Amino acid sequence: MNSNNKTPLDLHNNLSESVVNNVLSKFRITNPYSLKTLKGGYSGSINFMIQKEKRRFILKIYDNLSTREINVLSRRLQLLSVLKRRGIPVQKSMLTTTGKNFYVRKPLCFTLFEYIKGKSVRDSQQHVFFREAVTLHTNLLTMMQHCQIKKNFFLDDFTQKVRNIFKNKEFVDYKLMKSLKSNYNEFINLNFSKLRKGIIHGDFRRGNLIEYDGKIVGIIDFDNACYDYLILEVARSSVSFACRKIAEMRRYVLEFDKRFPLTKYEKEAYVPFVQMALLYDAVQFKKKIMNNIGNKSDNVRVLRSIEYISDAIRKKSSVLNDL
Repeated sequence: MNSNNKTPLDLHNNLSESVVNNVLSKFRITNPYSLKTLKGGYSGSINFMIQKEKRRFILKIYDNLSTREINVLSRRLQLLSVLKRRGIPVQKSMLTTTGKNFYVRKPLCFTLFEYIKGKSVRDSQQHVFFREAVTLHTNLLTMMQHCQIKKNFFLDDFTQKVRNIFKNKEFVDYKLMKSLKSNYNEFINLNFSKLRKGIIHGDFRRGNLIEYDGKIVGIIDFDNACYDYLILEVARSSVSFACRKIAEMRRYVLEFDKRFPLTKYEKEAYVPFVQMALLYDAVQFKKKIMNNIGNKSDNVRVLRSIEYISDAIRKKSSVLNDL
């Protein structure tokens, strides 16, 4: 490891050059190699780019995972391996010398992925990759429903998360909370037994799609993969890839429906799921800001998406409600 690259490790507790050397040796990577810090994900992981000769890898490090969380992580990595074998362009999870897809050195847990050459799809490229992204998304979702992975490790309950927001008043902006009460009631009164559930990516958005030379070549970040409502996956991805534009959201759902037919009731539930998904994500983003930055007064950035989309949906509800 180059001496100039020691600083990134010094910024993190429980990490040192010797620790990283030891961990990488478990994945059959030995010195010399270079290391560079990458932006951490919403999951709270620390990411490093590892370069060994002409090969590059992503070292992802999690802190203080419980035994259950490690089991869930292992199942997600198994899911990646299955998808990779079936032709879905996901990152290859590297195995340790003992055949595991992760390595634990308490309190840290390490995973290693092959690097996918390219860069994230940007806002300005959404029209270029729109149909390609929808096709890839439906193929991914279809394939995940046929993966023989124990679903009990992936169980999630988005409806309970939404209930907790209103019950515990996690969202401190009273005015917005009040304005969304009717939206919440519409959501909570849905007949959830009529909505299909399955394994979903959980964060299929532009930032997690890698493009290279005018083509999408990879899907990354399966840290939110879980067993939940399929329409939740559609709601989240349509908002992200449509850049919050109502007409583009409609287009995404219609294109999605051609390839992965949605039921009539799923289409009816789409708008309430969009609103509550944005609310939940805004709450999580605000928590991240408060925990990492300590700026408790920065409501503008956190509320912008949910306020914008709620207002737009109220004004143009017919654009989405007649899907």
